[in-house]
Amino acid sequence: MARFPFVNRDGQIFYHDPDEVETTECAFILVKRNNEILCMRDDIAKMYTIPMEKEVSLDSEPTDEFETTVYVIREDEPIKERQIYKIYEVKDVDLEDTPLEWVSLSEILFDEVVFDATLKSGMKNLLVRGK
Repeated sequence: MARFPFVNRDGQIFYHDPDEVETTECAFILVKRNNEILCMRDDIAKMYTIPMEKEVSLDSEPTDEFETTVYVIREDEPIKERQIYKIYEVKDVDLEDTPLEWVSLSEILFDEVVFDATLKSGMKNLLVRGK
């Protein structure tokens, strides 16, 4: 079988056979305000990520949802990952006492901020789905 590019969080590419890797599922929470989303900053890695559903508790229903399949490297292992993005559109959010901050989608897509490369296909999908 053909080898396929898998990306790690730093954007490095490794080639593996997609039929011989583990398949997983991951759910993320996208809190969107206009052209910005809430992200977590990883100060050690100096990059931003989207919070996982198991890390955030919201008491409302998502306004939209989409999924994408990505080929990623997690803990040095190639994985075919089904990523589910639950979108919550808000006007304003109280960010006191949280590690979250607003980041512009265009800054993520045009590499103006360092963002986890394993999540970028989800950001591109969100932009394509924009109203």
